[in-house]
Amino acid sequence: METLKRFIGWLFSGRIQIRLWGGVVATVVVVFVLWQLFDVNGNKRWLKWKSEWEAKGESFDSADVIPPAIPDEQNTAKSPLFEPLFSDPLQNSEAFKKASSRFALDKNKRPGQVNWRLGETRDLAAWEKAILSTDNPPVKGDTPADTILSSLKPFEADLEELANAMDKPGCRFEIRYEDVFMALLPHLSLLRDASRLYSLRASAHLAKGDTDKAMADLLRGIRVGELIGREPMLISQLVRVAILRMNFAPFCEGLHQKKWTSAQLAEFQKTIEPIDLLEGTTLAFRGERNLVNLWFDQIQAGTHKTAGTDELGVNPGYFLSLNRYHINRIITENLLTKIDVEKRHVSIQSVPTADEEVGRLTESIFKFRFALTAMLIPAYDKIILQMTSAQTELDQAKIAAGLERYRLAKGSYPETLADLVPVNLAKVPGDLFHDRGMVYRPDGDTFTLYSTGFNLTDDGGEFVLSKGGNSSIEFEQGDWPWPSAAVE
Repeated sequence: METLKRFIGWLFSGRIQIRLWGGVVATVVVVFVLWQLFDVNGNKRWLKWKSEWEAKGESFDSADVIPPAIPDEQNTAKSPLFEPLFSDPLQNSEAFKKASSRFALDKNKRPGQVNWRLGETRDLAAWEKAILSTDNPPVKGDTPADTILSSLKPFEADLEELANAMDKPGCRFEIRYEDVFMALLPHLSLLRDASRLYSLRASAHLAKGDTDKAMADLLRGIRVGELIGREPMLISQLVRVAILRMNFAPFCEGLHQKKWTSAQLAEFQKTIEPIDLLEGTTLAFRGERNLVNLWFDQIQAGTHKTAGTDELGVNPGYFLSLNRYHINRIITENLLTKIDVEKRHVSIQSVPTADEEVGRLTESIFKFRFALTAMLIPAYDKIILQMTSAQTELDQAKIAAGLERYRLAKGSYPETLADLVPVNLAKVPGDLFHDRGMVYRPDGDTFTLYSTGFNLTDDGGEFVLSKGGNSSIEFEQGDWPWPSAAVE
């Protein structure tokens, strides 16, 4: 008992109390400092940053990027061709299966894709061989083009119905944007399939010498891609680009063979003039960012879908505002600020890349804090590369059409691109990366036209190709030329 009394007296002595409470205070201070240092919650930083950018006119609300509703009678997406895609959430009904595969070609009927950028033309003989090797093939035609046109006859009614549906002024598919990452997008593959048929049929018509039908089909193929032009998701914009490029193949074929009339080329220019892939890129970046914010709001409300975070061992509740801040900051400051839609300029070297920013975070102490940022910021820099190269191709296609119209009228190509304005081209598109414009040189019955590309260096108008059996273009290097002649 005496020992216990002495212990209690010692424990509550002034000296021990000072040490005890001093330790408690020190612990609280250390925890506070670490909390501030590592910004575990990040809420204050997120709210302050968000307020600053809202004052600049930026909006982080998902409602501001989701396309508004369109009256059914004005909406291409309300065509019976598409209706079953979104009326069956389980996607297992016969109506859905029929609708989703309506324009799908047997994979055996699809030879390797043509790389028109390198001057390649579609190999109709290879297409004929693939078609004739399938079950229940059509009768072999007098030419490969005849065989292809015969094989596409079963699709004619649906392709015509789609063409008529595209005459409506708007298009808005019934995407459940509130599902964020889990939203179903069955229309994308359907549109890609339909555009592939238009493009293939255009090449076949061109081979038969029917340039009116060929141009009509390739323009329909391009318009298919524009049905998703206002969707605020990167996958939609990437499919849009894939569809556009798919239909540049028959356009280049006709251009190299000098088959297009001036009126057809003018109609081509009119169709592609409103297409703005830079605007689509910024729309998609803002859409991805704002839909992520919707997801964070759902997490706080307890209504979110996991989107794979459970499998990654990530609890979205941890460091919520910290990751929200960094995701919004990187998309806004490191991606969106690179692209000036109004000035048609992309500043690729002005700020660190998104990859560099994510790398800096994931190499820091306690990097697990940034797991969501690393997961939700994919290869966005590569997307800028892909979208700007596609916009350059689009701008070059406008110029190439104008050059051919000039040649048809004057007998030769102009000395400068400025000579095209205003009769054959409303305005000469510049180079996206500098103010010097694209390089253009007439050369007899052909011409050279190229952008100096991502590296901002004039490499003589040549692509850099990857090494290996299946060479692909390395867009980070070299120039971005328009194919002025077909490969023999």
